[in-house]
Amino acid sequence: MLSRLGVVIRDNRGHLVKGLMGFERASFSPRIIEAFAVREALLWLKSWHLDHVIIMLDCMSVVHALTRPIVDDSEFGCLIFDCNWC
Repeated sequence: MLSRLGVVIRDNRGHLVKGLMGFERASFSPRIIEAFAVREALLWLKSWHLDHVIIMLDCMSVVHALTRPIVDDSEFGCLIFDCNWC
């Protein structure tokens, strides 16, 4: 089974700047894939030295975890921790 992720970067006018797509040969929960996509997007943006960004997500558990971080040693918690330090 494949897990897929996609990231789209748009400028302040909504025009496409760049896109990223990836596949993993494993089955992960949607929140793990979404957290992984956020982390990859943040690392990507950091490499471009962009720091004023808006991230749009469709997975509320990731939104809540990013806005209300708690100690969580699970795989999901570690991904969220990484996102907060990107």
